[in-house]
Amino acid sequence: MRAIARLLNSLPRDAREELRDYAGHLLREETEEADRGEGVGRTRERVRSFNAFGIAIPVVLVGAVLMALFPPIGVLLLVVGAGLFGWGILAALWGR
Repeated sequence: MRAIARLLNSLPRDAREELRDYAGHLLREETEEADRGEGVGRTRERVRSFNAFGIAIPVVLVGAVLMALFPPIGVLLLVVGAGLFGWGILAALWGR
């Protein structure tokens, strides 16, 4: 890096400014490409990390509370929670 800096400093002023602009442009392009590549990987990780158990627990708890207030919605949430729980079991067994 220092060798490049020495080389740039030995050039005429106009050439140095052009090369600095060009270097900045190259760095921006490289970081934009790296950001795009990381975003794709993160999206895939998020999809894989979905845990049905994590969703089932609060759904069942809210369903149990709503059973006392509004039974049809409470029953619906309990059924959905049971489905998510079953999905979590199948995903855990199938994923191994």
